[in-house]
Amino acid sequence: NINITSNLPVKGGEILTDIEVASDNPNKLWVTFSGFSATEKVFYSINGGTSWVNMSTGLPNLPVTSIIYDKESQFLICGTDVGIYKYNTTLSKWERFGTGFPYTPVSKLRINNKTRELVVATYGRGIWKANLPCSNYTVSIDESATHNIYDCCNLRITNNATLTIKKELLVQGD
Repeated sequence: NINITSNLPVKGGEILTDIEVASDNPNKLWVTFSGFSATEKVFYSINGGTSWVNMSTGLPNLPVTSIIYDKESQFLICGTDVGIYKYNTTLSKWERFGTGFPYTPVSKLRINNKTRELVVATYGRGIWKANLPCSNYTVSIDESATHNIYDCCNLRITNNATLTIKKELLVQGD
């Protein structure tokens, strides 16, 4: 067992509500807290919890209930008592995420990587979904060959090449 909370710079009255570990790096993690301390909502560590950086700027002074990191888009999203927020890395602050989401407590966040959707469980307002951006890479098919493509991407099929779809093809517009 590892105690990741011993080095957290919180005053002690907050309750830990969620932990997110990056799937590509187990030393990269985020923790969230409930409570009403305006500057103690989300903390980030790149060294497995040895040290922490406060990432609470832009969040309302309300409990943060969940957090999720999308490796594909590199989005960091958290659920609060008044909806969903996305971390803006350019401005180093949280901003309201999406349009049309209710101002209601969020209980859990999940990502469906197959459909590239954020799935949001709320308290009293049901389950909501929002599209997440796809990675920006291209698979070129220039001969008859087998390609297993599970993540979203752009397909380029050159002249005289063959594309055979064996299960399903999900096409999303702009």
